[in-house]
Amino acid sequence: MNIYKHELKIGLKPFIFWTIGLVFLLVVGMTKFLGVKEATGNEMTLILEKMPKVLLIVFGMGDVDVLTSGGFYSTLENFVTICTVIYAINLGSNSVSRESIDETYEFVFTKPCSRSYILFNKILAAFTYLFMFCILNLIFSYISFIIYDIDNTIAKEMILFAISNTLVGTLFFTISIFLAAFASKIEKGISNSYKVFLITYIASVLYDIFNWSTLTKILIPFKYFKATDLLAGNLNVSFVIISLVFSLIALGLAFRYFEKRDLNAV
Repeated sequence: MNIYKHELKIGLKPFIFWTIGLVFLLVVGMTKFLGVKEATGNEMTLILEKMPKVLLIVFGMGDVDVLTSGGFYSTLENFVTICTVIYAINLGSNSVSRESIDETYEFVFTKPCSRSYILFNKILAAFTYLFMFCILNLIFSYISFIIYDIDNTIAKEMILFAISNTLVGTLFFTISIFLAAFASKIEKGISNSYKVFLITYIASVLYDIFNWSTLTKILIPFKYFKATDLLAGNLNVSFVIISLVFSLIALGLAFRYFEKRDLNAV
């Protein structure tokens, strides 16, 4: 497990910085809800009516009532999911490509261990940080309500938000691993991961604007779990299975291509 411990050590500093950002987003973000509560319903309704629909969707306010603690919290979780995905892409890409960037391939992969064993430990360490990030999301969510003495009527629903956040993050995590292992050049693999993120996020906005068919949601991970469903206490089991299946497929393909990869050409 020396590889695993080594990877944990390398990833600690970035994890701390991402965690600080998460705390800022949730704890400081909930202060805005206090301002929303102080405003009258008519004032907020007028403000929201004047905002373009596209902007409301981008901010996660397209189909929720931000005058409630649950609706406002879901808008914050919309941004948390985006942060989680970006962090997941960084973790996934680095788990495959860091040795090439640091020029330590010859040192690591000449050890008496198979490529799959080394990659598995690197991925396990990266996923450890991703999972911890998602758990902290839940913890700081509870804390933010306690700090500002906000009546937490969505304590159970917060768990569903954390689960959905973990599933979507894991899916992008495994996709980035696959793309990094499949690409002939490091930069190409990383850029392709961010292209997938950008395309699917834009597609999620267009999905709400044009009311695309439910079938198209399969290709848009950001729409797997709607905020309104999560606030109602519903987690779509079908998309839980789909996200897990896609993640396993991407991970399996990543190991397959990484075993055949020419490390001298990266």
